Amino acid sequence: MEKIKELTKKIQRIPATIINALPETERKIFANYKFIPIDLLVPADWNYKADDEFMSQQLLNNIKRNGQIVTCQVRKLTSGFYEVVDGNHRLIALKKLGYEYVIVYDHGEISLSQAQRLAIETNETKFNADPTKLANLFKDLSLDFPDFDLFETLPFTPEQFNDILNSSEVTSIEDYEDFEDQPEIEEPIEPKTKRGDLYELNGHRLLCGDSTLAEDVAKLMDGKKAHLLFTDPPYNINYTELNKERKFGKGKDWIEANCTGWKDFMSNEEYPIFLEKSLANAKNNLIEYAHYYVWHATTNLPSLIQAFEKNQIPYDPIPIIWVKQVAPISWVNYWRIYEPCLFGGKGAINGQGKGARWFGGNHDVNVWNVDRDHNVFYIHPTQKPLALALRAMKNSSKEKEIVLDLFLGSGSTLIAADYLNRICYGIEYEPKFCDMIVLRFIKYCEDKNKEYTIKLNGKIITKDYFDYPKDTIKIKD
Repeated sequence: MEKIKELTKKIQRIPATIINALPETERKIFANYKFIPIDLLVPADWNYKADDEFMSQQLLNNIKRNGQIVTCQVRKLTSGFYEVVDGNHRLIALKKLGYEYVIVYDHGEISLSQAQRLAIETNETKFNADPTKLANLFKDLSLDFPDFDLFETLPFTPEQFNDILNSSEVTSIEDYEDFEDQPEIEEPIEPKTKRGDLYELNGHRLLCGDSTLAEDVAKLMDGKKAHLLFTDPPYNINYTELNKERKFGKGKDWIEANCTGWKDFMSNEEYPIFLEKSLANAKNNLIEYAHYYVWHATTNLPSLIQAFEKNQIPYDPIPIIWVKQVAPISWVNYWRIYEPCLFGGKGAINGQGKGARWFGGNHDVNVWNVDRDHNVFYIHPTQKPLALALRAMKNSSKEKEIVLDLFLGSGSTLIAADYLNRICYGIEYEPKFCDMIVLRFIKYCEDKNKEYTIKLNGKIITKDYFDYPKDTIKIKD
């Protein structure tokens, strides 16, 4: 009893001068807030809230970060102790953290049934979260706080966090099918783009340059770091699948007619060095835990692995496999119906490390069944369907983050990034492909009634810039 008396003397209240200055209704309420020694508080043996190890740890981390910002509710017992009506798990956390005083709302000597009713009213009168609004808050928070920091205090596991993030986005490959019409675009006779030209497309950036040159990549990035690499370098197989003109003007003569700068036949000595340089430039312009998706020809996997290892980039030895609905025409007995993608990055394979990133589900697989675009509509010889980039972006990036593509090709990465509210920074070596990427973006925006602004080297241009003859060029200051 002596101990209780001593502790009771230590109870502190809001000063009377403050209380008396309040209106009568508020005065009655705030007079009951007290600072009570923690040793005077006892847990309610009737508390109906289940124990949860994960939530208890999150609560403890929350208090450690923010302090006791939520009060406990108590009632006074005949023994002189105060029973916790609401906040029993909070009391446990406060004791573990060594608190001597607890801020409480004292209901006085109310009955047990009154206390139990208050507990239910307080705990259960809560509104459900709007999944979309919660997801949007998460996305905003993710821009300001590292994921590992959020996971320490928010009452969601990483899996729950990602499920909520994904709830406001497209959730299945089938949903991707029709958001862009097939990019049938009339090609300019001669490319308007010149090497060194930099386009800005609603915040996306496209440089006509060389991904093996550090200065070109630096110009593209403008001091920023990307969060994901999704890219499709030349396969170095002397690509000829569509290298023939066909009747009705369909098909492309890629090397001669369309893209004299696009060479897919480097020597066995040149190609590994080419990959090593481009990956080095990518790594230098990516965040530490960025994921890497690099498409490749099976025959050149050793060269790509060598490039990853030279740049000390971890990789999964089992590739992602894109299975097409139909195999391209070939002159071998077994037609190739798939293409592989080497996946890697620090923490990418198993999610280890505090900064590891994964925003997809728990059971994604490495075989992706996705229809290839009809080759009549190809604007690049190794054009990838949008669903591939969309899937990678959903799993390995968040909204408003930068996706880097050092071989932008047909621009699929840019269109997918725009659709998922990511930002694409891309390099394309061939001027004509740059023209086609810009025209594809314009067509995509116009088909979707989406406003767009195109800048070339800092000046606004219209789509008429790509028309001929040259006197139709329009540039706005």
